[in-house]
Amino acid sequence: MKDVKDLIAEVCQEVSELLCKKNDAYGNSFMFPANIFSKESALSQLHVRIDDKLNRIAKGQNTALVQEDTKLDLIGYLILERVLLKPQNLTEEELVKAFRCYPDNADTSGNVNHDMNYNKTGIKE
Repeated sequence: MKDVKDLIAEVCQEVSELLCKKNDAYGNSFMFPANIFSKESALSQLHVRIDDKLNRIAKGQNTALVQEDTKLDLIGYLILERVLLKPQNLTEEELVKAFRCYPDNADTSGNVNHDMNYNKTGIKE
């Protein structure tokens, strides 16, 4: 029997390969969404996807195979959220695109608005 640490590493590698494969196919759309229909931030869009997966699991209407795929997608989205929430991985310009956070209390047009104060996660404080 394999060591538990080896099994954990195998599962993590499987998830990593899936995420990298999807990133190759779709680009960095989780970080920089097209915003064609939804104008929400990347973080908000990820949270909607996570909610959808949790809802699907909670309803339990899927076959075992679909349920397993849904769980794998959920794990992937949670990892993507973790990647997205590491602002040191992004330039200031990328932070603005991904989180809709604007430095120096500027609005989306670049106009200063003292009622707006976005932190690094794009949440209005």
